[in-house]
Order: sequence, then structure tokens, then C-alpha cells
Amino acid sequence: MARWERVEGVRVYYAEVSLREVIVGSHGASGHTDFAGACSHAQFLAGQLQDAVRAEHGEAVLTEMIAAVQEAVASASGSTGR
Repeated sequence: MARWERVEGVRVYYAEVSLREVIVGSHGASGHTDFAGACSHAQFLAGQLQDAVRAEHGEAVLTEMIAAVQEAVASASGSTGR
């Protein structure tokens, strides 16, 4: 659905909102350096992983992610809120 990335040297920080969950993590030059966490939409809206998003991507991305999760939840329930 939506994905954000930020590159700092060889480290890539990413955040993703999928149809079922939110994933936040980072990886370095090899696949063995991946570090990520995931939670449900409800858990994210309750605050889980929000500090990690804010720290690695900033307040603007966190705001965009919250909106994307709210949209995903509305779509899943059949209501777009429009």
C-alpha cells in the first residue's frame, strides 16, 4: 500500500503499511543486517512502533503513516469515510 525509505550511508531505514500490518525496520549492506518490527493496524494506531517511525523518519512521515493505516482500516471495513 504505502512505503517510506531513508538512506543514511549503507543503512536503509524503511516503513511500510500493508493491507494487514505495519512494518518498520532497517538494513545495511547485506541481508544479514536486517532489523525490523511489525504490528497490526490497531496496535500501530494505539502507539506501537510510532516512536521508531518518529525517530528514524520524522513527524511528517509518522503523520502520513497514521493516515495510511486509517485508510487501510476504513477500506477493510468497507467504509472510506468519504
